[in-house]
Amino acid sequence: MQNQSNNQELTNQNVYVDQRFVLYSEDDMNAADKVTAKIKWLTTQANSMTQEVDFTKLRAINLDEVPRFQIMGQAKYWPDHPRFNTVDHFFSAFENVIHAYSNEEINIVWNTFPPRCLLSSRPGEETTCSNVMTGNKQRHCFASIMQKRKATGDDNNGTYGAKNKTLKMGTGFFCPKHNGKKSTHDLKDYKSKFEQFGSANRPNRATSHATSFSSSAPGSGSSRNNPCRYCTRPCFNGHKCNKFYEAMKARKN
Repeated sequence: MQNQSNNQELTNQNVYVDQRFVLYSEDDMNAADKVTAKIKWLTTQANSMTQEVDFTKLRAINLDEVPRFQIMGQAKYWPDHPRFNTVDHFFSAFENVIHAYSNEEINIVWNTFPPRCLLSSRPGEETTCSNVMTGNKQRHCFASIMQKRKATGDDNNGTYGAKNKTLKMGTGFFCPKHNGKKSTHDLKDYKSKFEQFGSANRPNRATSHATSFSSSAPGSGSSRNNPCRYCTRPCFNGHKCNKFYEAMKARKN
Protein backbone atom coordinates (compact mmCIF):
# COMPACT_ATOMS: atom_id res chain seq x y z
CA MET A 1 0.00 0.00 0.00
CA GLN A 2 2.86 2.34 0.84
CA ASN A 3 4.67 1.46 -2.40
CA GLN A 4 1.57 2.30 -4.37
CA SER A 5 1.35 5.75 -2.80
CA ASN A 6 5.05 6.44 -3.52
CA ASN A 7 4.61 5.50 -7.15
CA GLN A 8 1.61 7.80 -7.41
CA GLU A 9 3.65 10.70 -5.96
CA LEU A 10 6.50 10.14 -8.44
CA THR A 11 4.01 10.08 -11.28
CA ASN A 12 2.55 13.40 -10.17
CA GLN A 13 6.06 14.96 -10.02
CA ASN A 14 6.86 13.77 -13.54
CA VAL A 15 3.62 15.25 -14.82
CA TYR A 16 4.46 18.54 -13.10
CA VAL A 17 7.94 18.62 -14.65
CA ASP A 18 6.54 17.85 -18.10
CA GLN A 19 3.94 20.60 -17.77
CA ARG A 20 6.65 23.08 -16.75
CA PHE A 21 8.67 22.43 -19.89
CA VAL A 22 5.52 22.55 -22.00
CA LEU A 23 4.37 25.90 -20.55
CA TYR A 24 7.82 27.63 -20.78
CA SER A 25 9.69 27.07 -24.00
CA GLU A 26 13.33 27.96 -24.63
CA ASP A 27 12.41 31.27 -26.32
CA ASP A 28 10.32 32.24 -23.31
CA MET A 29 13.20 31.54 -20.97
CA ASN A 30 15.62 33.62 -23.09
CA ALA A 31 13.16 36.49 -23.14
CA ALA A 32 12.79 36.25 -19.36
CA ASP A 33 16.57 36.39 -18.96
CA LYS A 34 16.77 39.52 -21.11
CA VAL A 35 14.02 41.20 -19.11
CA THR A 36 15.81 40.32 -15.88
CA ALA A 37 19.08 41.81 -17.16
CA LYS A 38 17.25 44.95 -18.30
CA ILE A 39 15.62 45.37 -14.89
CA LYS A 40 19.00 44.96 -13.22
CA TRP A 41 20.52 47.62 -15.50
CA LEU A 42 17.66 50.06 -14.87
CA THR A 43 18.00 49.50 -11.13
CA THR A 44 21.70 50.34 -11.33
CA GLN A 45 20.98 53.51 -13.30
CA ALA A 46 18.31 54.58 -10.81
CA ASN A 47 20.67 54.01 -7.90
CA SER A 48 23.39 56.05 -9.61
CA MET A 49 21.06 59.04 -9.86
CA THR A 50 19.80 58.83 -6.29
CA GLN A 51 22.90 57.72 -4.40
CA GLU A 52 26.30 59.28 -4.01
CA VAL A 53 29.11 57.62 -5.90
CA ASP A 54 32.69 57.40 -4.76
CA PHE A 55 34.61 58.96 -7.65
CA THR A 56 37.90 57.71 -6.24
CA LYS A 57 36.91 54.18 -7.28
CA LEU A 58 36.37 55.19 -10.90
CA ARG A 59 39.22 54.70 -13.32
CA ALA A 60 40.51 57.74 -15.20
CA ILE A 61 39.39 57.77 -18.82
CA ASN A 62 41.86 58.57 -21.56
CA LEU A 63 40.43 61.59 -23.38
CA ASP A 64 42.07 60.58 -26.65
CA GLU A 65 40.00 57.39 -26.69
CA VAL A 66 36.69 59.23 -26.31
CA PRO A 67 35.00 59.27 -29.75
CA ARG A 68 34.36 62.59 -31.44
CA PHE A 69 30.91 63.57 -32.66
CA GLN A 70 31.44 63.41 -36.43
CA ILE A 71 28.66 62.24 -38.75
CA MET A 72 29.13 60.99 -42.30
CA GLY A 73 28.38 63.64 -44.90
CA GLN A 74 29.62 66.49 -42.70
CA ALA A 75 32.98 68.15 -42.26
CA LYS A 76 35.66 66.08 -40.54
CA TYR A 77 37.11 68.40 -37.89
CA TRP A 78 39.21 65.67 -36.26
CA PRO A 79 41.14 63.87 -39.03
CA ASP A 80 42.54 61.26 -36.62
CA HIS A 81 39.10 60.15 -35.41
CA PRO A 82 36.48 58.21 -37.40
CA ARG A 83 33.07 59.45 -38.49
CA PHE A 84 29.83 57.64 -37.63
CA ASN A 85 26.91 56.80 -39.88
CA THR A 86 24.25 57.92 -37.39
CA VAL A 87 23.96 59.50 -33.96
CA ASP A 88 23.07 56.10 -32.48
CA HIS A 89 26.39 54.70 -33.67
CA PHE A 90 28.18 57.52 -31.87
CA PHE A 91 26.25 56.88 -28.63
CA SER A 92 27.08 53.19 -28.84
CA ALA A 93 30.80 53.88 -29.29
CA PHE A 94 30.75 56.39 -26.43
CA GLU A 95 29.09 53.94 -24.04
CA ASN A 96 31.55 51.22 -25.02
CA VAL A 97 34.47 53.44 -24.03
CA ILE A 98 32.86 54.24 -20.67
CA HIS A 99 32.12 50.58 -19.95
CA ALA A 100 35.66 49.61 -20.93
CA TYR A 101 36.95 51.63 -17.99
CA SER A 102 34.54 49.82 -15.60
CA ASN A 103 32.34 52.88 -15.23
CA GLU A 104 28.79 51.63 -15.10
CA GLU A 105 27.20 54.99 -14.33
CA ILE A 106 26.88 56.63 -17.73
CA ASN A 107 24.77 59.49 -16.38
CA ILE A 108 27.55 60.61 -14.04
CA VAL A 109 30.23 61.03 -16.67
CA TRP A 110 27.84 62.13 -19.42
CA ASN A 111 28.00 65.83 -18.44
CA THR A 112 31.80 65.75 -18.36
CA PHE A 113 32.86 64.29 -21.70
CA PRO A 114 30.46 65.72 -24.34
CA PRO A 115 32.35 69.06 -24.27
CA ARG A 116 35.32 67.00 -25.43
CA CYS A 117 33.30 65.36 -28.20
CA LEU A 118 31.57 68.42 -29.68
CA LEU A 119 33.41 70.98 -31.78
CA SER A 120 31.34 73.99 -30.69
CA SER A 121 31.73 73.21 -26.99
CA ARG A 122 35.45 72.69 -26.59
CA PRO A 123 36.91 74.41 -23.48
CA GLY A 124 38.18 77.90 -24.17
CA GLU A 125 36.50 78.21 -27.56
CA GLU A 126 34.31 81.19 -28.41
CA THR A 127 31.02 79.78 -29.72
CA THR A 128 29.10 83.05 -30.24
CA CYS A 129 29.89 83.17 -33.96
CA SER A 130 30.94 79.57 -34.51
CA ASN A 131 30.63 78.10 -37.98
CA VAL A 132 28.31 75.40 -36.64
CA MET A 133 25.71 77.82 -35.26
CA THR A 134 22.11 77.12 -36.11
CA GLY A 135 19.85 79.60 -37.84
CA ASN A 136 18.10 80.57 -34.62
CA LYS A 137 21.39 81.35 -32.89
CA GLN A 138 22.58 83.41 -35.84
CA ARG A 139 19.41 85.50 -35.87
CA HIS A 140 19.66 86.00 -32.11
CA CYS A 141 23.29 87.08 -32.41
CA PHE A 142 22.48 89.53 -35.22
CA ALA A 143 19.53 91.01 -33.29
CA SER A 144 21.69 91.52 -30.20
CA ILE A 145 24.36 93.38 -32.19
CA MET A 146 21.83 95.60 -33.93
CA GLN A 147 20.06 96.45 -30.67
CA LYS A 148 23.35 97.46 -29.07
CA ARG A 149 24.33 99.64 -32.02
CA LYS A 150 20.92 101.32 -31.98
CA ALA A 151 21.01 101.92 -28.22
CA THR A 152 24.50 103.48 -28.32
CA GLY A 153 23.75 105.55 -31.41
CA ASP A 154 26.51 103.86 -33.36
CA ASP A 155 25.45 104.49 -36.95
CA ASN A 156 28.95 104.37 -38.33
CA ASN A 157 29.20 102.41 -41.56
CA GLY A 158 32.83 101.51 -40.99
CA THR A 159 34.30 98.24 -39.82
CA TYR A 160 33.20 96.60 -36.58
CA GLY A 161 34.92 97.77 -33.43
CA ALA A 162 34.79 100.49 -30.80
CA LYS A 163 33.05 103.63 -31.99
CA ASN A 164 35.99 105.92 -31.25
CA LYS A 165 38.44 103.47 -32.84
CA THR A 166 36.50 102.57 -35.97
CA LEU A 167 38.25 103.34 -39.23
CA LYS A 168 36.40 105.92 -41.29
CA MET A 169 35.47 104.96 -44.80
CA GLY A 170 36.74 107.05 -47.67
CA THR A 171 34.35 109.82 -48.77
CA GLY A 172 36.16 110.90 -51.96
CA PHE A 173 34.45 110.63 -55.33
CA PHE A 174 35.32 107.50 -57.28
CA CYS A 175 33.95 106.97 -60.76
CA PRO A 176 34.25 103.32 -61.85
CA LYS A 177 33.14 104.10 -65.44
CA HIS A 178 35.34 107.05 -66.34
CA ASN A 179 39.03 106.50 -65.57
CA GLY A 180 38.50 105.62 -61.88
CA LYS A 181 40.58 107.65 -59.44
CA LYS A 182 42.30 109.48 -62.30
CA SER A 183 39.06 111.05 -63.51
CA THR A 184 39.16 114.81 -64.10
CA HIS A 185 35.50 115.47 -63.30
CA ASP A 186 33.85 115.71 -59.92
CA LEU A 187 30.56 114.52 -58.47
CA LYS A 188 28.77 117.71 -59.49
CA ASP A 189 29.70 117.30 -63.16
CA TYR A 190 28.83 113.61 -63.07
CA LYS A 191 25.29 114.29 -61.84
CA SER A 192 24.72 117.41 -63.92
CA LYS A 193 21.41 117.28 -65.75
CA PHE A 194 22.66 119.47 -68.57
CA GLU A 195 25.84 117.45 -69.11
CA GLN A 196 24.46 113.92 -68.73
CA PHE A 197 20.76 114.09 -69.59
CA GLY A 198 19.22 112.28 -72.55
CA SER A 199 20.68 110.56 -75.59
CA ALA A 200 22.23 113.76 -76.93
CA ASN A 201 25.33 113.21 -74.85
CA ARG A 202 26.06 109.54 -75.56
CA PRO A 203 28.05 107.74 -74.30
CA ASN A 204 27.47 109.98 -71.29
CA ARG A 205 30.89 111.46 -71.02
CA ALA A 206 31.32 112.84 -67.50
CA THR A 207 33.23 116.05 -68.39
CA SER A 208 32.47 119.71 -68.10
CA HIS A 209 32.94 120.10 -71.89
CA ALA A 210 30.82 117.25 -73.18
CA THR A 211 30.30 117.14 -76.94
CA SER A 212 26.87 116.58 -78.41
CA PHE A 213 26.65 113.77 -80.97
CA SER A 214 23.16 114.62 -82.23
CA SER A 215 21.60 117.90 -83.30
CA SER A 216 17.99 116.85 -83.08
CA ALA A 217 17.81 114.84 -79.89
CA PRO A 218 14.65 115.73 -77.97
CA GLY A 219 15.16 117.15 -74.52
CA SER A 220 18.83 118.01 -75.01
CA GLY A 221 19.91 121.12 -73.18
CA SER A 222 22.53 122.02 -75.83
CA SER A 223 20.17 121.66 -78.83
CA ARG A 224 19.11 125.33 -78.57
CA ASN A 225 22.51 126.53 -79.74
CA ASN A 226 22.93 123.96 -82.54
CA PRO A 227 22.01 125.35 -85.98
CA CYS A 228 20.38 123.23 -88.64
CA ARG A 229 22.96 121.91 -91.12
CA TYR A 230 20.62 122.64 -94.08
CA CYS A 231 18.97 125.98 -93.34
CA THR A 232 21.37 127.22 -90.60
CA ARG A 233 18.45 128.27 -88.45
CA PRO A 234 18.30 127.23 -84.75
CA CYS A 235 17.31 123.62 -84.44
CA PHE A 236 14.72 122.68 -81.82
CA ASN A 237 12.25 119.92 -81.09
CA GLY A 238 9.69 119.86 -83.94
CA HIS A 239 11.83 121.88 -86.36
CA LYS A 240 10.79 121.50 -90.03
CA CYS A 241 13.32 122.30 -92.74
CA ASN A 242 12.23 122.61 -96.38
CA LYS A 243 15.83 122.49 -97.58
CA PHE A 244 16.18 119.14 -95.83
CA TYR A 245 13.21 117.74 -97.76
CA GLU A 246 14.63 119.09 -101.04
CA ALA A 247 18.01 117.53 -100.30
CA MET A 248 16.35 114.14 -99.63
CA LYS A 249 14.44 114.29 -102.94
CA ALA A 250 17.58 115.23 -104.87
CA ARG A 251 19.46 112.32 -103.26
CA LYS A 252 16.79 109.85 -104.34
CA ASN A 253 16.83 111.14 -107.92
